[in-house]
Amino acid sequence: EGFPDVFIMVSDLFCEGNDLVGYKTTMPYVLTATNSGPSIYGPATGRRVKYHGIANCYIKKIDGQWKYTSEWDVPDMWSFLAQLGVSVDSQRHPAADLMTVDQCKPLFEWSTGKMNWFPSPGEAAARNYRVY
Repeated sequence: EGFPDVFIMVSDLFCEGNDLVGYKTTMPYVLTATNSGPSIYGPATGRRVKYHGIANCYIKKIDGQWKYTSEWDVPDMWSFLAQLGVSVDSQRHPAADLMTVDQCKPLFEWSTGKMNWFPSPGEAAARNYRVY
């Protein structure tokens, strides 16, 4: 309702994985929209916004169809809010981190030159990993 003309241009796509465990994708994008209706940030401003972001998604074949199973979207909210005229300081922040440092691993393995997305199917099974 607040941004009815939203348009997302995906500028690139990186994909890693396999048909067994699924794929992780990284998609840098540019979003444009006009705030022509009320939103969680207040009444319509009529302002046009344009900002960059990156969406990291998991896709997996479920019942014969490829489906998104989760997404981690990292938009440039500072730019978005500034263009709307909304104070960043007025926005609530999460009470806790979504993920702890010990749950993280490097995205890129410099020693192999490969993305560090998935364990091999054998390693996933051996470690009883939940595969998305």
